[in-house]
Amino acid sequence: MTYYGQATIIMEYIFKYLAEWGLLLFFAVMGTSGQVNVPSTQGEMIQGTSTAVVVNVIDGDTIEVIIEGSSKSIPVRYIGIDTPEPYAGKVPECGSAEATLRNRELVGDKTITIVPGTDPFDQYDRMLAYVYAGEVFVNETLVAEGYASVLMIKPNTEYQTRFQERYWAAKEQQRGIFAMCE
Repeated sequence: MTYYGQATIIMEYIFKYLAEWGLLLFFAVMGTSGQVNVPSTQGEMIQGTSTAVVVNVIDGDTIEVIIEGSSKSIPVRYIGIDTPEPYAGKVPECGSAEATLRNRELVGDKTITIVPGTDPFDQYDRMLAYVYAGEVFVNETLVAEGYASVLMIKPNTEYQTRFQERYWAAKEQQRGIFAMCE
């Protein structure tokens, strides 16, 4: 898909949400309302972030939030990681309960910082984001503690190498689900 095709899809999502949630949510997602600065791994500040309150932890890599200045909740899928699915079929995948519990410990009922990805929404209309709870980079923490594997989907690949390093260290040291599910 060309850059212009991707831009068209992104704009369609933006206009869909703009129509549903109004201008305030649009500006919050785009980083001009509720803007905060979050330290990045390189020491500079990341701009264009939003503050949100977690209202539901759906599973190990998906939450439901209300963005500051909005009253409607939206689903947020963590970029770059994948946790075992509790709703994969008749039987939850091994480690799904533990991954969900750890995610709940990290973000449940907390005010968090959301950094939207280059591609801000997936095909299920979930916002794609890097999530911070205070100084804790939640996406990375779940991988480093062995509750998530790495799942990179272009163009949201900013932390691919870093996440892969954390994944292999967790697997080697049998942390999290690696201790119980292989």
